[in-house]
Amino acid sequence: MQPFTQQNRHMLHPFEPILASNLRLDGWAAPLSRRRVQIEFRLHDEQQQVAWPYHHGGQIRTDTLNTSSYFEVFLQHVDHPHYVNVQITPHGLWNAYHFDRYRHPKHIPPLHEQHIALEHLQIEHHRIQLVLDLARLYPRDSMLRVGLAAVLAHPHDLRSTWSLQHSGDYADPHQANDWCLQFNLFD
Repeated sequence: MQPFTQQNRHMLHPFEPILASNLRLDGWAAPLSRRRVQIEFRLHDEQQQVAWPYHHGGQIRTDTLNTSSYFEVFLQHVDHPHYVNVQITPHGLWNAYHFDRYRHPKHIPPLHEQHIALEHLQIEHHRIQLVLDLARLYPRDSMLRVGLAAVLAHPHDLRSTWSLQHSGDYADPHQANDWCLQFNLFD
């Protein structure tokens, strides 16, 4: 894996300001050889405002990940409307979903994307690092649009939605306009 630098750090922003908060969420995304992508999220939460459950080790692919804090990666070939939404929790729970176009099909849970593999997962307090193997999903030299997002659980059942940017009238990380990172996959 490649070490990330401050130069390729991307700040995620809450849809609505969080009063009296000094929370900061940073994300990184970069292509690796063999059509893989490395992603990292780091939460800076000195006041312990976000529920960060204990990671029991391992990784489990399952549905219904939105019961606590979770992180999202959106991947879309720039020439196609379909996209993949990868969700992961601090517990080590994860899944990847396929959408033909914006939030379609609408059934819950969405269609599982079987052509993606979670190759590496490392979870520490306030840090998640993962490597996704996309070789079965995208051809060589594919140009991808990438979005990073998170839904953070706060005390009293409050939640905040974070993304690289928010272009809509409501918090919606599925908006392709907000996936502002791009890079080529390579072998």
